[in-house]
Amino acid sequence: MRAAVLTEVNKPLEILDLQQEGPKAGEARVKVRAAGVCMSDWHIMIGDWPLPLPMVLGHEAAGEVVEVGPGVSNVKKGDHVIFSFRPHCGHCRYCSKGRTVLCIGHNDTARWVMHDGTSRIRLNGEPVN
Repeated sequence: MRAAVLTEVNKPLEILDLQQEGPKAGEARVKVRAAGVCMSDWHIMIGDWPLPLPMVLGHEAAGEVVEVGPGVSNVKKGDHVIFSFRPHCGHCRYCSKGRTVLCIGHNDTARWVMHDGTSRIRLNGEPVN
């Protein structure tokens, strides 16, 4: 996959080829068709929000599901989806009503990793956030 990657604060984003693992249980892999770099990304780029680098920016995105992991039943290969960097569990009282921004199940998960605390993308074998 190709992505806009921040490798150093106060430096331009680099478009890099990254390696991507398949989805684990409860996850889907999406081919991003469009993504936006917004003010949140800018704060990361200039060092206002110190986060681990390298990091893929452009967290407001839309694309197509290309693979689903075990136990995924709410989307299937070929579905068009949008997604947010705000993690949510999908099962709590808020998620079940479509109010995922208020999730009480996973909002403490770091936004730059998956729910299990790991990354699914790599640059030369090293994790990318």
